[in-house]
Amino acid sequence: MHTVIMVNGRFVRAADFEMAQVLSLKEALACEVIELHEAINALREDYENLALGYLSLVDRTSSDAQHGASASSKALQNEPDDQAWSALLGQGESVRTGWVRDGLLVSSVVL
Repeated sequence: MHTVIMVNGRFVRAADFEMAQVLSLKEALACEVIELHEAINALREDYENLALGYLSLVDRTSSDAQHGASASSKALQNEPDDQAWSALLGQGESVRTGWVRDGLLVSSVVL
């Protein structure tokens, strides 16, 4: 025996009505999950941009300090040429970027 209820002036089986409600809730939850996923991705992108900006600022600051010391000592030491040095700095930056992306390195602001 099926239970019948009236919905919007029509008779429908209660099980069909309940199933429609469940599907409606499922669709609403799926939309919320998609919205949350997009929000998390946007936050992650903002965080990475902030972290990369911070690293870039730190690199420029330390590079300026190193440039003064390195210019005076370059004549005294056998340092690598500029192209090799740039390649090494690029490798270091990509490692730091990976640390930030993996959550191993955070800025003092985040701490």
